[in-house]
Amino acid sequence: RACERRDRLPELITGEIGDGAQQHLGHVGPDDRHRLYEGFLTLVITTYRPEHDAASNPHVQLRLGTLDARARNDLLHGLLGGDRSLDGLARMIDARAAGNPFFMEELVRALAENGHLAGAPGSYELASELEGLVLPPTVQAALAARIDRLPAREKALVQTMSVIGTDVPEVLLRAVADLAGDQLGEAVAALAGAGWVVPDAGGEGYAFTHPLTQEVAYASQLSERRARAHRAVAAAIARAYPGGLDERAALLAHHCEAAGDDLGAAEWHARAAAWVQAAAPADSMRHWRRVRDLAAGRDASPRRDALIAKAELGVLSLSWRLGMAGGEAAAIQAQEHGDDERFRGDLYRAGALMHGGREREGLDGFRSASKEALATGEPDRVLTAATGVAYASWIAGSSREAVATLDHALARAGDDPTIGAGETFVCLLAHAVQSRGQGIGYLGGLEKARREFARGIELAREHNDPQTESACHANLALLEADAGRIEAARRSAALGAAIAEPAGDTVHAIACSTPAAVAQAAAGHFADALAGAVANLEAIREHRVGLYYEPLLLATIAQCQLALGDAESALGSAKEGVAIMDARGLTTCALRAPITLAQVLAATQGARAAERIDTVLTRALDVARRSSARLFEPHIGREREALARLRGGDLTGAGR
Repeated sequence: RACERRDRLPELITGEIGDGAQQHLGHVGPDDRHRLYEGFLTLVITTYRPEHDAASNPHVQLRLGTLDARARNDLLHGLLGGDRSLDGLARMIDARAAGNPFFMEELVRALAENGHLAGAPGSYELASELEGLVLPPTVQAALAARIDRLPAREKALVQTMSVIGTDVPEVLLRAVADLAGDQLGEAVAALAGAGWVVPDAGGEGYAFTHPLTQEVAYASQLSERRARAHRAVAAAIARAYPGGLDERAALLAHHCEAAGDDLGAAEWHARAAAWVQAAAPADSMRHWRRVRDLAAGRDASPRRDALIAKAELGVLSLSWRLGMAGGEAAAIQAQEHGDDERFRGDLYRAGALMHGGREREGLDGFRSASKEALATGEPDRVLTAATGVAYASWIAGSSREAVATLDHALARAGDDPTIGAGETFVCLLAHAVQSRGQGIGYLGGLEKARREFARGIELAREHNDPQTESACHANLALLEADAGRIEAARRSAALGAAIAEPAGDTVHAIACSTPAAVAQAAAGHFADALAGAVANLEAIREHRVGLYYEPLLLATIAQCQLALGDAESALGSAKEGVAIMDARGLTTCALRAPITLAQVLAATQGARAAERIDTVLTRALDVARRSSARLFEPHIGREREALARLRGGDLTGAGR
């Protein structure tokens, strides 16, 4: 029965278990104490004595919901305190406890007993880093005791449901439960009546009332029984959803793996990896690596060897987005593949080289792949390789080559948005069109470039490719910044950042945030620009991916340091950027570095640095002409004019 009057809660609590309840909550202030009585009743219900005889000692039974957000926050603050080292811990505990105050208390107590928290209740500090929250023995014991008291039929059913998961579709439950229709309905009703499960919102199944209940029910059964149940659930999913297995591939991999079917699990992981590869590369990488680990643990066979080869190609295909250790890349290069796999492997290796600091080799790899693709005449291969050539040309080649290569490939592909779709981009055509716009823009055709970017954005929207859409805005922002259109650059950079999805793609995150830093610096927001550029530089160096952004980021950092009064650091950053550009043969993507170095030298050393500035600008002009980056020639010209004034004693133009 429900308690009709909130002001009777203290009376009910103390009447059932005595004054200990008041002592237990004595540390809570009077304004909050009443609200926490509801939570304390949940504790009482969860832990009431198993030997309690309801017939001889009748009592009022209350079914309470979880604490609301305010009560949870108050309770956790009272248990933990507010030390800054605990930032995020309360959210972790709240997510794990799901509103149950007993679970909250016991999770905090376990953390303190295990040495993760130091201090006293209400004033803890974090003593060691946490990877996760372990289920406390007290909670385990309380829930396990409840499971053991269930009738045999209900106990077996709740264990079977726990294998399916916290959400239990009825179609799967009927397929795997060892109960006839009427018996199954009665058993589920009994579990629902006892508060174990509730009907889900859609009315197509059930959900465990609390996730920890499902966790303990899962752990309470013998491993052999669990394995059989997982095997049955996997088979039931395959039968129940024949047209929706791609999106359930990760779930099927989980059940096969738990059933001990390593190769079956590896095959489902491979399917899951392919399903999310373009949209969620970080998730895809985890699946591919799991395929390799599972298959490597089995005896050699054609099935096992094929899975390993597929996994290593998958890992390599994502290395240009997420980074990869050198030893891992070398091992993958040693694998042999069929013709299609070999072609894609060559492309992926070129991308890994380009993003990993060996840009000239990457460009040569893309050129070789493009030549091979043209020989086959297959439009998807031709366009895929051409986009690689175009992007690598912005980095270490010529805008003229980028546009010519894409013109030829787009003529082969036509306007078919499905060409090469899903391999590296959801809509390869959209990516190719915006890459053409980038090349045209640096050749000097800004209005035509903007039209190409607009078309790329439209295609990406039409074909649900937010990553390419955000990349269009980001690349346009950088072009606008290099053209001196700062407000347009800021608008495009903001759009790119807003659309970008948190897919765990390191290069995409850098590509979308770097133009914002460049535009902020140009607009005079030096502190924000400096923070963004430094963070991006640290990220690409940590992950060893997108390293061609180093000169541009260092130039932005130098510009901000100079404006903020740190001339010595500015000179060091600018010199480092130019040194990287020269050492690795970078072209258009790095041309801001020598221009910025000239400005910093003029501002810090004046006429004494005239010869050095002249050398730097001559080198920059040579690179701009060889790479057909006409957009930068006016910049370099203005710096030459400033140099002439500097030599003549007029310093007004220095450092602009």
